[in-house]
Amino acid sequence: MVTKFKTVCLVSDLTERGVAIGFAIDVDRFLNGFVVKFDGQPYAFINRCPHVRTELDWVPGVVFDEQKSFLSCATHGALFDPTTGVCIRGPCINQSLVALPVRVIGEEVCVAF
Repeated sequence: MVTKFKTVCLVSDLTERGVAIGFAIDVDRFLNGFVVKFDGQPYAFINRCPHVRTELDWVPGVVFDEQKSFLSCATHGALFDPTTGVCIRGPCINQSLVALPVRVIGEEVCVAF
């Protein structure tokens, strides 16, 4: 299977440590992803906690903790490094979100999935 980069949003759609932009990966399997901007760079992940396999956000796009330092699972409060997806606190410690490759091409944020 050839993985292609697909445009998921524009650079201007992302705000630093703000609301994530969600996108569908596989509608039939209810598999979604999201992209966030952290320290000036876009990062994308599959929106599925490694602990209980639920999406991180109860409110669409709200994936950062209150301090805007880590990605947070709304189900049980696990915290993830926003640059790597590695869980640094919670029941899935040392497990990881599935990171997706990101490229910025002109004004487009493109993600491979």
